[in-house]
Amino acid sequence: MSREQDYKNITFVIPTIRDNVRTTDCVPAGSDVRIEREGYENEARNRGIRNAKTEYIALCDDDIHFTHEFLDKCLALANQGVIVGLEDYYPLRWLISRFMLFTRSDWEKIGAFDESVRHGAETDFCIRAEKLGFKIVRLPRQSVEHIEHERPAYHKTHVKWLWYLWRRHPNQMTVPAFKLAFRKITGIQL
Repeated sequence: MSREQDYKNITFVIPTIRDNVRTTDCVPAGSDVRIEREGYENEARNRGIRNAKTEYIALCDDDIHFTHEFLDKCLALANQGVIVGLEDYYPLRWLISRFMLFTRSDWEKIGAFDESVRHGAETDFCIRAEKLGFKIVRLPRQSVEHIEHERPAYHKTHVKWLWYLWRRHPNQMTVPAFKLAFRKITGIQL
C-alpha cells in the first residue's frame, strides 16, 4: 500500500471543546477526521470510533502536532493486537491519550473507553488490553509537539483517578500507585 492509501485508512478522532483545533493542521490530506464536541472526552472518543469507517483509529488531543514520519512509524508498528501511543508519565507504564493508534476491531474486543470517568480511562483501556494479550508500544512523549497547559501540582482528581484505576486493576496498579503517592508526599522518586 502507498503512504496515501495508508493515510486514507485512518480515522483521526479528536475530542474537543475548543474552536481552534491545532491537530487538524498535521493530519494528512484524504484522512477521515472526526472532531467530536459533545459530551465528556471519553463519550466523544467512543462516538468518534463508533462512527469511523476505517480500519485504523488515531485518537488525538486537539493541541498536538506530529510529522508524517511519526505517523509512518506508528503505522509500521500497529497491527491487530497492538496499541501504539505516547508513553505515560512515570511510574505508570501504559499510554497517554495525547496520541494513540489501534484498529477498530481491537477497540471492539477490548471495549469502549469508560464514560463514567473523566480521567484514567486511557490507562484502564490499556490495562484491559494487556489482560487480553495485546501488546502496548510506547513511543517517547516528545515524538509529538504538545502545547503545555498549566497543571496543578496535586489535586483531588489525581486521587480520584488513582483510586478508580486501583479498584479496577489492583494487581497492575498497587506498585505504581504506591510510587506515585510516595513521590507526591515526599518529592522523592522511587
